Parts: sequence; structure tokens; C-alpha cells
Amino acid sequence: MILLKSSITFEYPTWFLLLCLLVGAAYAAFMYFREKSFNDPSPTLQYFIYLMAFSRFVAISVLAILLLSPFLKSRTTKIEKPVIVIAQDNSESVGASIGDSAAYLKAMNQLKEEIGKKYDVVSYRFGNKLTASEGLNFNDKVTNLSDALKEISDIYYNQNLGAVIFATDGIFNQGINPIYTSLSGNYPIYPIAIGDTTPRRDLKLSEIQFNNLVYLDDRFNVSIDVNAYNLKDKRSKAILYHIVNGKSNKIWEEGFTVGSFQYNKSFDAVVTASSSGVQHYRVALSPVEGEESTQNNYKDIFVEVIDSRQKILVLAFSPHPDLSSIKNVIEANKNYELDIEYLRNFSKDLEQYDLVILHQIPAISNGAGSIVQQIKDKGKPTLTIVGSQYRLNDLEKLHPYLSVSKKSEAYNEVTPNFNQDFNLFKLSESTKQQIAKYPPLYSPFAEYKVSPEAKTLAYQRIGKVQTDYPLIVFNEAFGTKSAVICGEGIWRWRMYNFNQNKNFEAFDELMNKTFQFLTVKSDKRKFRVFTNKNLYFENEGVRISAQLYNDNYELVNEPEVKLNVRDEDGNEYPFSLNRTYNAYELNAGSFPAGNYSYSASVEFANKINTAGGKFSISPLQLEALETQANHQVLYSLAEKTGGQLFYPANLLQISELINDKSVKPVIYDTFNTSSAINLKWIFFLILAMI
Repeated sequence: MILLKSSITFEYPTWFLLLCLLVGAAYAAFMYFREKSFNDPSPTLQYFIYLMAFSRFVAISVLAILLLSPFLKSRTTKIEKPVIVIAQDNSESVGASIGDSAAYLKAMNQLKEEIGKKYDVVSYRFGNKLTASEGLNFNDKVTNLSDALKEISDIYYNQNLGAVIFATDGIFNQGINPIYTSLSGNYPIYPIAIGDTTPRRDLKLSEIQFNNLVYLDDRFNVSIDVNAYNLKDKRSKAILYHIVNGKSNKIWEEGFTVGSFQYNKSFDAVVTASSSGVQHYRVALSPVEGEESTQNNYKDIFVEVIDSRQKILVLAFSPHPDLSSIKNVIEANKNYELDIEYLRNFSKDLEQYDLVILHQIPAISNGAGSIVQQIKDKGKPTLTIVGSQYRLNDLEKLHPYLSVSKKSEAYNEVTPNFNQDFNLFKLSESTKQQIAKYPPLYSPFAEYKVSPEAKTLAYQRIGKVQTDYPLIVFNEAFGTKSAVICGEGIWRWRMYNFNQNKNFEAFDELMNKTFQFLTVKSDKRKFRVFTNKNLYFENEGVRISAQLYNDNYELVNEPEVKLNVRDEDGNEYPFSLNRTYNAYELNAGSFPAGNYSYSASVEFANKINTAGGKFSISPLQLEALETQANHQVLYSLAEKTGGQLFYPANLLQISELINDKSVKPVIYDTFNTSSAINLKWIFFLILAMI
């Protein structure tokens, strides 16, 4: 409500107004009544003269009054009614415990009507997030009480918030305890305590712990915690299923007897990751007689099994201690599979390998021309270790970026000098320091020339002389990566590491980073589609991004990208991706639990480009885990804020209590003073009168 009051004041005494009126009257009389036409008997002419005289009187009087510098003073009063917020928990646990929902919602509507007679009522619902809406369906998968209260506090900061009516069962499974939520403002909270605090006869899965990311063929634990209430001496089974194409395959089972009225038991199921991709498992407890709810007897979990193991071939001219050091590093890394072969017996297909490590090949006595040619033709990443048996004249055939001119049959003892400008991958500072102290390798006495595009990790230090000859050098050309270690004896580096630090960490890091760089494949696709992760919860939005490149590998996004998401039952959900600055993006929203595949297509440069992938949705069953209402936290919240706890049976009493409390409107007064001469309508009035 807004009220407006105005008044006028003068700098001079009020009787000056009479002088202004006299001036106006004298001017009008002088202008009109001295004329002979004033005595004209014509009524029409006399009426016109009187009208003109009155106009001049008003105009001159107003002008004279304005010379007195009058001021207009106004007072605007705004009355702001208090806001009463009613926030309703819309989670599944409330829906399960609310009882007669129709009667409850009817009572809540009556409460809103009563309070709305004196106050502004704003309704919200909350669960996963706070929403300004009265529509309730009680299907939110999580409850965050603290965030709901904090958001209400922020929305009405510095506003006349009279009270918050907070209807919930007190169960929260996200966020902090609402008692510890920092609220801005001093207003009471009136909780409506829904649900039953009496422990039910219930058997439930209280917690399941597992690694959601494992490697193929690994064994991993699924830890299962079981709680039971008022079911003493009842028998049940904990069962683990592997669900494939909708079929449940039992892979583990263990029976137990509930030993007390409040019973806890833990199990450990060991599972072998036998298939790659996102695997669906279900932990279940067999129902027992007398349970009031079996919704918390099972839980679905999803584990992403990665088959990222890459095959590495170590092909050597002859046995050497270096081979053992390389073998130890590779076999300690679950991402790699290793084959060690000798040149004289090798007959395998190189196609199956992701990296080839050549130790002293090509050799002086065996050029291995066919193998070197296969490596070049297939574009296989290669790490070459040069030693005393290496045929240096053939080095450029496989590594054209490195030229070596042999000066004699002698070999230098060279130690590594780390290149601080190396940027293909990062090594820890401790590893860099260790590299500088490593014992010497045996490197051919030769002149080395490196192409500008190659990257040197370490240079050769001969005695105390630092050279620009490479000791470890990397290169990438036409999508193929390779590296050369210009010396043999790296086994000494690993032994030195252990003698100094009782571990192999620095050497292993150097080798693993080298293998990782060489085995990472460059993505040459011109159309790429991907999700920001492979596994989502069912309350999360699935975000899908796409990139389209032209022939120069520049990002473009002119054409439209269409996307289809398909579920396990074959249902399809079509989308069109939105354009960003130079790519595409889509928030496809949330999906029901299950496995999904997606495929995208775009027409560009007279060609249809397609790409796709998979993602999985894990169900959220947090609301089913806790069935006992927590009214103590609501009582504490009311006590902390000066409110009072109510139950659904007497919630209409809240309106009476709020009316009795000092919840008063806020009155804002605004005063404004301005000179009357600035009023435009006075100017036009004078103009019209003249």
C-alpha cells in the first residue's frame, strides 16, 4: 500500500500572497476595464472580456507567487506487509510417511488462506533444490534441508520476512545438519513434523562401499552394511547380482540371522571385473516376515570397468640387464601387457602392439630390415635404445629427426642433464633431481644432430662437460610418436634409485611417463561427440558436447548436429545440439536408471559425419535408506530461531500463533522537496492563460 501527502511552503510571509493577488488583479483591471468596450452592452463581448481578464489575473498572480520561491514538500508512505514462507518437503520419504496426503494438503491450503488474510504468503517446495512452486508429487530423490533454509534466507535478505513454516520429516541425506546453517535475518521457523519417529520393523541396506572405477580382470570388494530393527531371530540373505541385458545373475550370497533388536552386520563380496564398460550390479536382502517396507532391501550400483591395457613389445637383439628393468616397470602397471622377444626367434604380427621397444635393433650383425619397414608402414610408436651392438647408420631410417655420425668404435660414459624447457609431459621435482644424479650410460662416440621439431628431455654430460647432444629425445611426425635413448645401461639408473631411496619411484615415473606419451593416440576424427562423464545419478543432467573440424582442423559449428539417445528397450529420444562459441553442447536433462547409447550426425562438406558413445544412469535410493523420521532436529531448529514445533494434526494453530506474535508490517517514508518553478505544468498553465 502506498500513501502520498503533499504541502507547499514559502520563504516569505504568507500575507505576501495577497500582494501577489492584488498585482494580478491590478494588471487585469489595467488591461481590460479601462477600455470603453467594457461598457459595451453586448453580453457576448462582456463575457469574453471577463474571461480574458480572469486569465490574465491568474497568470500574473502565479508569476508573482513564483517570485516568492515556493517549495513543494511530499511524503510517500509505503506499507510492506510481512512475508510468510511456507516450504514443503517434496522428497520420497515424506510421500511414504505422510499418510492421508489429501487431508494434509487440504489443511495446508486452509493454513495458507488464513495467513494470507494479513500477510503475503509465498510457497516453495524442496528436496534436491528449492523451487517456487506449490505443485507436490513427493518424488525428489534426495533431501537437503540446509540448502533450502539457506536459499530462503538469501532470497529474503533485507526484506520483511516474518516467519518460515518448514514442513518435513527431518530426514536429510545431503548437506549439513540444518541446525548449523548460517541464516541472515532474525525470524522464527515453525517446523511441521511429518512422519513417525518410532523404529519400524525393518531390514535395510544402510551403506554400500565399492570402487566405481576398476580395470578389466581386477578383483574388487563390495562392502555391504546391513541394519535390522525389531526383527530378532529372523533369517535373511545378502545377495549380489550382476545384471546383464536385464537378466540378473547371482554371483555372491551369504545368509545371516538377526541377533538383536537393533542389529548391524557387514559383509565383503569379492567380484571379478570380467567385462569392460559400465557394469550393473544389484545388492539385495531377501525379505523377512513382518517388514513394514522392502524398498530399502536392495540397491543398484554401477561400476565402470576400463579395458585400457595396452600391449607393449620389447624386441631385443640379445639378453641384457636393461630388459629386466623395463620388464619390472611395465609389469607393475596394470595398464600394460608385456611381451619380451628376441630378434632371432620373432615371428609375431606387429599389428597387435601399441608400442614397440627396440633394444639394440637394428644390430650390426642383423639389420632387421623387414621389421623396421613394418614398424614404419604400420606407424607404430617406437622407443629405441642405442647400445654397443646398434647399427648407427640405420638410425635415421626409423628416426629421421636424429642424425648420428660415428667418430670411432669408442663409447662415452654420459650422465643425463635434464632440459628445463622440455614440455611434452611433466616430471616431479624429486624425479628431476634424481635424474641429474644418475650414473652414466654407455653412448656411442659420435656427433649428434637433432631436427628442430624434436624435443630433448635430457642432454649428454660427458664428465663435467655439458653438451647439446641428446641423451633422451622425443618426436611426433604424421601422427606417429617415437623416442630414442642414446645409450645402454638404464638398469644402473633403477639400481641407483633403490640404493639411494629404497624405492624405484623416480625411474619408474620417467619410464611410465615415456610409455604413456608414446602410447596415447592422437584423435584425428573430424567429428567428435562425448559426455562429460560416463556415469550419472538419476537426478543429474546429462551433458553432451560435440566438436566439428574442417579440413584444416579448425573448429566450425555452422551445420546442425542431430542427436539420438537410445535406452535398453530401444526407445529413442531425439535432440538437436545447441551452438556455443565454436562447438556444440546440450544439457539433455535427467534420465531413468539404466544404460544408454547415443549417436550424433552432421552433414558437412557434402559428407555425413557420425559419432556416438554410451553412458549409464545410476539410481538414487537415498530416500529409502532411512524410514525413521528425525523430529529432534526440527525441535532444535525451532528452539534456535524462536519458533515452535507443530504436527500435521494441529498445523492450523500456526496462523493463530503468528497473529499473536509481533509480526508487523514495515513502513517506509520517503520525503521529497522541490522548487515549484520546476513544475512543467505551471509553465503550460501560465502560457495558456496569457
